[in-house]
Amino acid sequence: MKIIYIGNKLEKHNLNPTTIDNLSPKLSQIFKVISVSSYKNKVLRFFHMALASLFYNYEIMLIDTYSSNAKWFAIFCSKIAKFRMKQYIPYLHGGNIPKIVENKHSEFIKYLKGSKNIVVQTDYLNSLMLQNGIMNSIKIPNFIDLENYPFKNRNCVDEVSILWVRAYQKIYNPKLMVELCILLLQQGYKPRICMIGPEKDSSKSELLKLIKENKLEKYFIIKSRLSRNEWVNYSSGYNFFVNTSNVDNTPLSVIEAMALGMIVISTNVGGLPKLIDDNVNGFLVDPNNANNFFAVIKTIISKEEINLSFKARKKAKTFDWFEVKEDWKRCFVSKNEI
Repeated sequence: MKIIYIGNKLEKHNLNPTTIDNLSPKLSQIFKVISVSSYKNKVLRFFHMALASLFYNYEIMLIDTYSSNAKWFAIFCSKIAKFRMKQYIPYLHGGNIPKIVENKHSEFIKYLKGSKNIVVQTDYLNSLMLQNGIMNSIKIPNFIDLENYPFKNRNCVDEVSILWVRAYQKIYNPKLMVELCILLLQQGYKPRICMIGPEKDSSKSELLKLIKENKLEKYFIIKSRLSRNEWVNYSSGYNFFVNTSNVDNTPLSVIEAMALGMIVISTNVGGLPKLIDDNVNGFLVDPNNANNFFAVIKTIISKEEINLSFKARKKAKTFDWFEVKEDWKRCFVSKNEI
């Protein structure tokens, strides 16, 4: 089967690897896959996607579909596929996707309903589709290669060392880390906090301003980008992984942190309650409240032993590529072809 995969393939430009960068090589083990586009310039990338959709030889189009303005690229390419009487499959990811569906954005809903299948990463988003009359969604979870994540058992924690890995973007609430740092200092702890991610809006500059205003520079390491291998190696020096999102799906960084055996504390938004079993393989707290994160950290530090890391690793194993690749096969192949 010949598949054209439409998405922002930008890792070669020293940018963070995107979904298409990670998934395309895996799908190529099963199908014949053409991936488009790797132009760094947005305009050139859009024209490449459009021309490839119109002229390339393919049977099915897979389209990375984000919640940003990039969704218009996806919708436009799907229209070309329909013009050529080809089927297309949106692959939905991004924290704001549920909001767009709930708001019943007419063009986006039409795009979803006209597809062969829709790939979603969580039961939460799958249920949301059904609630809005979209009946062709298939849950395929995010994936990792488990062997690339060296496990470290954090069964005894005596230092507040925190890793935060997301985009610097308002929906992911990076400024909450400053509030958490202040709370920890007030209670006599000396935290080490490392934050890693690409800059998406003004959040990073606002974060740096807050850190400076509160004279917290010595407690923070702020990094713009590390490759996955780099931040995985970096993680060995940290105990806690904190996810402060106000809106989310099933973030890959959280799955990766669980695979590494880190103590994950996350907000209970979106698909995260389906990923984390509270007080079993991680901890869930209400969003936008640093006190909630502090309370969990204080409790963990006070314990002589925590039996959590192995359970987190076990959960992460269910997201290994070996476990999910059969779902991708079924997504593209009709029942009578299996």
